[in-house]
Amino acid sequence: MRQRLKTVGSIRFIEDCYNASPDSVRAAFQTLHDMKAARRIAVLGDMLELGAVSDEAHIASGILASEKGTDILLLYGEQSKKTAFSAREHGVETVEHFDDKAALAQKLLSVLQPDDVVLVKGSRGMKLEEILQTVYGELEA
Repeated sequence: MRQRLKTVGSIRFIEDCYNASPDSVRAAFQTLHDMKAARRIAVLGDMLELGAVSDEAHIASGILASEKGTDILLLYGEQSKKTAFSAREHGVETVEHFDDKAALAQKLLSVLQPDDVVLVKGSRGMKLEEILQTVYGELEA
């Protein structure tokens, strides 16, 4: 679950659900930015166990989403509310926060288009692979 690439139809997914830190989030956004895509979508969960730097790191992730040209940002987790606010403040047009992974998965399914690239990144404890399982199940059906 570390930057594993999977293609379903013409949609490419970057699965990075094993760990999340400020450095690994920067690297993941760079990978997303560097890939040729119709649109860049990021699904982020909280970065856990950051202690005193947690607020700053989540705010910085929202700024990074803007700087790296993220078209759609979908977020899950309490700390990710700070990322959502920051991303909106810095110009990411489509930003949504979810308290429920199933609802996030359905939203992602509703916005996917051919040739999108989707980054899914969060700390292991956020279990974002559950979102991917739902999305893959629907897309591959």
